[in-house]
Amino acid sequence: MTYSLAVKYLNLIVVSPGDVPWERNKIGEIVADLNSIFLAQFGLAIQVWRWEVDAYPGFHIEGLQGQIDKNLQIDNCDIMVGIFWKRFGTPVKDADSGTEHELNRAYNSWKASGGNRPQTLVYFNTKPYKCKNSNEEEQKVKVLEYKKKLMAVALSGEYATRNEFENKVRNHLLKYLLDNTGELGGRTYTMVRSATDLLNHNQRIILEAKEHLYMTGSRTRDQIYLTAIEDKLKQFPVMVHHRVLFGPPHHQMLKDHLIELLKTRDPDDRQYGQKTIHLGVFDDYKRQFETFILGNEREALVLLPSLLGVGEYNSGILFTGKDDVDGLRRFVKDLYGWSQKIETLKAVDSLNCLNGSRKSGNPEAEANI
Repeated sequence: MTYSLAVKYLNLIVVSPGDVPWERNKIGEIVADLNSIFLAQFGLAIQVWRWEVDAYPGFHIEGLQGQIDKNLQIDNCDIMVGIFWKRFGTPVKDADSGTEHELNRAYNSWKASGGNRPQTLVYFNTKPYKCKNSNEEEQKVKVLEYKKKLMAVALSGEYATRNEFENKVRNHLLKYLLDNTGELGGRTYTMVRSATDLLNHNQRIILEAKEHLYMTGSRTRDQIYLTAIEDKLKQFPVMVHHRVLFGPPHHQMLKDHLIELLKTRDPDDRQYGQKTIHLGVFDDYKRQFETFILGNEREALVLLPSLLGVGEYNSGILFTGKDDVDGLRRFVKDLYGWSQKIETLKAVDSLNCLNGSRKSGNPEAEANI
């Protein structure tokens, strides 16, 4: 059985002169990565629009640019990404280039919406180059003049390498989605932005659980966190517990924790009318990528990629809406259904810990799920 959220699509339009094809293609790859997170978990997805892909052939009374405007529907987009390097572009009816025209339309739409949309991200490639002729000199001057004009009214981005471009665009789009997830998705969310806040939410979710306590993940190395789970299960013997690992545990203490749970509860016991402990290992990453979730009957916390660096765990979204919390609990139950069960001491003992996994410089910043 699978569960799905109603999807909210955001339209992102890429605008630029023709000298940055790599960057234009890379945006599609970045968006695909972000969609793999936000579509499945939050019902949000970005659709990328580019004139060379999405504008179909045809005549228009205002010429080529008019046909592009008609197909891309700039006035209705949610995000616009503009990119400049050596060229400014070819003049059109109301601007010195098609790219400037498109950015102007986005700006006018933004003003008309009261500053709500579209979010416009403009990047300038600062990699040095030598002009070969007067036309290239003229184009370079126009880019610099536009950059100066833009800086007077907006914040723009710069990059000198492809890696820098990719990292900046990825982080900026991620921050935009995180800042607007609740509003765009129409749900009740709280953004969590620090390792300390994540730990506090973890502790509260466990402390307040009475009917359900469910989680996914294999990276826990916090003994206080694990002991709190063990104590909670002893305190509320009727409470239903799901723990689904993504692959084997990374640390011995998580393996010891699973053994302690099985000593506390018998998966075959039905004295309360139902099974109260569910332990499994899921490793079908083609079906579902690794996901970190912790929840009870009232709240659920989902970890997100860090805004600070690979291997850090300090960003997440706390769900408090009933439909979302119930949906995430069903997701974990469904994941358990697809998992390999580890509900005997022998099964847990056979797990090999990944003790060689990379550790963050900040112990609090590692995944605590």
